[in-house]
Amino acid sequence: MRTIQKKAAKAASGCLLLLLLYGCASNADAVQILDRDTSDRSQEAVSQDGEELPRQTDTIVVYVCGEVKHPGVYELEAGSRIYQAIEKAGGLTAKAAKNSLNLADYLSDGQMITVVSETETDVAEAKEDARVNINTAEKDLLMTLPGIGASKAEAIVAYREDQGTFASTEDILNVSGIGNGVYEKIKDLIRIN
Repeated sequence: MRTIQKKAAKAASGCLLLLLLYGCASNADAVQILDRDTSDRSQEAVSQDGEELPRQTDTIVVYVCGEVKHPGVYELEAGSRIYQAIEKAGGLTAKAAKNSLNLADYLSDGQMITVVSETETDVAEAKEDARVNINTAEKDLLMTLPGIGASKAEAIVAYREDQGTFASTEDILNVSGIGNGVYEKIKDLIRIN
């Protein structure tokens, strides 16, 4: 069972990566690229190798993609925040996961801001922790755990209803019918939050 959950977590990770890449790539035709003034190269810094170094300016350039109305490359004032970059990109789409980014965070030059959809957020959360939450799981989900059949799953739900939520995963040992043997099988597959 543990191997299956690991494979499911890896598959979810791969799906999330593909969704993120597809989200940015599918809007590639709408990408706007800013023209940079390259007429005055004499003021740009040059390394010892003769390579051009990034200029210190009062502006930064960021790439905004994903669930925004106009994905693209945008120039903003240094010290700008993520919400300002999203505003420049026309705002969020209806599919955007509005709480997926800290909109008050500062931007840095060359940063890529990817606004994910609600669907992508759900996949990421599932990938993050595939363990069963014993404080919220219903009977059917509890029965996916090794050694937990219908009667033990019902006992877990009844215990929660009578005693309240589990304070630790070990508290499941207080449920009638669940002993150390069952706990050893499920301890790495369960969580309390």
